Amino acid sequence: MANNWDEVKLGDISSDVSYGYTESATNEEVGPKFLRITDIQNGVVDWNTVPYCPIDDSKLKKYLLHTGDIVVARTGNSTGENYIFTGEQDTVYASYLIRFRLKEDVANPFFVWYSMRSPQWWAFIQGAKTGSAQAGANAKVLSSYSFKLPPMPEQKAIAHILGTLDDKIELNRQMNETLEAMAQALFKSWFVDFDPVIDNALLAGKAIPEPLKERAEMRQAQLDSGKSKTNSEINDLFPSEFEFIEDLGWIPKGWDVDSIDNMIEINPRLTLKKGTLASHADMKALPESGFNIDGVIEKEYSGGTKFQNRDVLFARITPCLENGKTGLVDFLEPGEVGFGSTEFIVLREKDNITMEFVACLARNNKFRLHAIQSMVGSSGRQRVQNSCFSDFYMALPKSSNKVLELFHEMTSVNFEKISIQAKESRTLAKLRDTLLPKLMSGELRIPDAEKLVANI
Repeated sequence: MANNWDEVKLGDISSDVSYGYTESATNEEVGPKFLRITDIQNGVVDWNTVPYCPIDDSKLKKYLLHTGDIVVARTGNSTGENYIFTGEQDTVYASYLIRFRLKEDVANPFFVWYSMRSPQWWAFIQGAKTGSAQAGANAKVLSSYSFKLPPMPEQKAIAHILGTLDDKIELNRQMNETLEAMAQALFKSWFVDFDPVIDNALLAGKAIPEPLKERAEMRQAQLDSGKSKTNSEINDLFPSEFEFIEDLGWIPKGWDVDSIDNMIEINPRLTLKKGTLASHADMKALPESGFNIDGVIEKEYSGGTKFQNRDVLFARITPCLENGKTGLVDFLEPGEVGFGSTEFIVLREKDNITMEFVACLARNNKFRLHAIQSMVGSSGRQRVQNSCFSDFYMALPKSSNKVLELFHEMTSVNFEKISIQAKESRTLAKLRDTLLPKLMSGELRIPDAEKLVANI
């Protein structure tokens, strides 16, 4: 079958090949989304984290992405990383990306993109990189990528088979995002904003401290409108008054104050003999949002940070920490020890502070900002100091109180579903990566591949 496929070059089937727009990114919604190299991770973009950029109308048309456009990173370690734009929202692409707009009467954009996710593409990129200090590949070099192009019906069929797997992976990601958001919202409500305490104070007619009045007014409005409802069984576990503590300000009356390094384990010791074949996760494997660690490999242990299931991995170095790199270890067998980058900090549950609490803490903006502000070192190589965990304080109910136990019960279901769906996504990704080169080479017949994904 593949013998009849045409050999083509990427540049020859493209109607336009262009470099991106030079501008500073901003989180203010002042223009279209601004897609950068760092926003593309393993062919996926989390649009919630993509910034914006100002751009004149005269330039917008030139740099605006169209559905089916493929953008490719042209410099650094990310050279060759790519993404196919599916029209999420108005987006322009940054200067370190090159856009390929295909001749759609000749080539199906998704088929071409899957070819650019194949081992053949990455082998081409390795040979195409030039430069020593900052290796990269320009538009002319990337345009020379050569691959087999079947007739259009086969292109569409292959793209559909692989797309079916990616669609299910994306659906799992979206469901996990919702489950994570629910757990985060509960964590913030109970342990940061103290909403149940405010609700109790409002219902009891007790005074609200001045710094909390704005939050109290919002809670009162939500209660009055029916958008928020109190649960007496839950609220009975919380006090109805606040007290002032020097280190934290106003906290629930009767709660204990302690530093994070006393509440959880930081970089606990584990044993792994050198030369042992073990699961390995590098910094690239950590997500910038969510908790799913992707790209774990088997590797002989020669050094690195050791971890076990239910540990939370927290990036300690710039810019990984600022970019949000944090993950939950859920891919090991019971008792198994894995390892990874020396730039990980391991956060582990302890006593009544369970993994779910630790994971939500690691994604909490206030906690992350504290860690970022503690970083020291030369520009570009700054690191979090372990001492920062000894001066980050939280107020928590006394150990005899059932609040932490209830938080675990209410969020553990979310995290169990997250792990199940993440495991399914890893299985689907493995199947996709197995089928991809075989379909692209014509080794695997389309009907046989369709049978493999029929029940997904």
